[in-house]
Amino acid sequence: MAALVTLASAKDQLHVPVTTTDRDEDIQALIDRASAMVITHLKSWAVVEWSVEDPLPVDGVAVPGGVEIATLLLIGQLDEHRGDDATPDAELWKSFLIPFRDPALA
Repeated sequence: MAALVTLASAKDQLHVPVTTTDRDEDIQALIDRASAMVITHLKSWAVVEWSVEDPLPVDGVAVPGGVEIATLLLIGQLDEHRGDDATPDAELWKSFLIPFRDPALA
């Protein structure tokens, strides 16, 4: 599955000017990690056809806003908490994914 946000939107979330390219590889790695974490959290609700391309591919489906917001929040948290003991606030980014996830069964 592709990234759930664009490089430009991730840069905006991190307050990095779009014209700056020195952190592009690093930010793309954050996008890839955050997207994978969100997709793993969503399990069967993640849609293979989700795309952030503009215009959308022929069979593409736009990434839902809540999924995009959760991914951007997670990118910010992963960037902020590098190398220290603090962990990202799991409940914040996950709260945007509740409508897209199957309830857990005991």
